Amino acid sequence: MFKDIGILGTGLWNGPVITNEMIGVRPRSRTLDPLYGDSPDRPVQVAGMTLSPEQHRRTIAEVRRCYGDPYRGSQRRRRLPDGCSVSDAEVEAARNALADANLGPNDVDALLVHSFLPDHLHPRNPALIAHKLGIRRAPAWDVDAVCSSALAQMTV
Repeated sequence: MFKDIGILGTGLWNGPVITNEMIGVRPRSRTLDPLYGDSPDRPVQVAGMTLSPEQHRRTIAEVRRCYGDPYRGSQRRRRLPDGCSVSDAEVEAARNALADANLGPNDVDALLVHSFLPDHLHPRNPALIAHKLGIRRAPAWDVDAVCSSALAQMTV
């Protein structure tokens, strides 16, 4: 028999914040920047597509805006401090989610994880996170669909 499922709590890892001002401006890179040495009358290549100024004026303007910002719109990011592993950050976020939902480890029916940068390539982080959280009666899976992992997890 299936029970209703849902997101009962959300958690965030509250690691140290790094701002653009703390990093400074990086020089533009020829390998990462399709507009390096840009000329307004030449086509622009992005993600295997060639955009011509005649047909794609607005798209090229948006690409220019994006690539003109060395941080691609990001204002803040978080950095793992020395001695903190990715699984440590994931466990902190999971504990925050459980607290937000007023739940404990024994209330968890399944643990779905995606670690963009896992502690080790194999085994990946789910079992380690379950262990650190004290989850003993629920399966722990890694659901990896790159940037769509959260959406893919909702279909499991």
